Amino acid sequence: MKHTDDNDITWYESLDDVKFEGYFPIRASNPLEFFTLRGKTSVLIRDNFIPIRYLYYLVNSPQEKRLYMRFYHVYSLDELFFYKKTLTFSGQDESVENLHKYIYDGNLWLLYTKAQVDSTRDVMERVWKANIKTDGDIDFKKFYPISLQIMDASLKLEEYKDYGKALTGYKTCINQQEQKILELWKIAAESCVKKDVI
Repeated sequence: MKHTDDNDITWYESLDDVKFEGYFPIRASNPLEFFTLRGKTSVLIRDNFIPIRYLYYLVNSPQEKRLYMRFYHVYSLDELFFYKKTLTFSGQDESVENLHKYIYDGNLWLLYTKAQVDSTRDVMERVWKANIKTDGDIDFKKFYPISLQIMDASLKLEEYKDYGKALTGYKTCINQQEQKILELWKIAAESCVKKDVI
């Protein structure tokens, strides 16, 4: 059941109550889940990642046994994912730190609408087709967590290429990160193709 207190804070007793209202709750495991790829792109570079608009999320409060609903105030990739100082971001923000804490503690659910679910599937399918050559259909449930790992590793590799050039072992580190990404794609190709049921 949906509740609203005197301060207009909305909370739920269970995920089933949220589903009843038409949302698709997805437990977040990475700040990248607040982002999508722009347009029809499939290349996993920083410039192609944009925040998902009009997104709500739930924060679990185990002590109170409540799921608090909040509206996502959009952060850039540098702010939420890299959490680094820029011309417009101080590099310190309690709200961003709290989001990270909730995500890594397993206490945050994204509340996707049907349109946002469809958009996410479309992004995964574009990325899959651009990188995997197979006739089989993608198993979205299996590919979703691997795609997050691939996106995470790809963005961190791009970032390292920018700042790590003067570091000892730069080329070795680049090679290791590229190998990790290739290995993740290999895992995806072997495990995320739907098998025909006989």
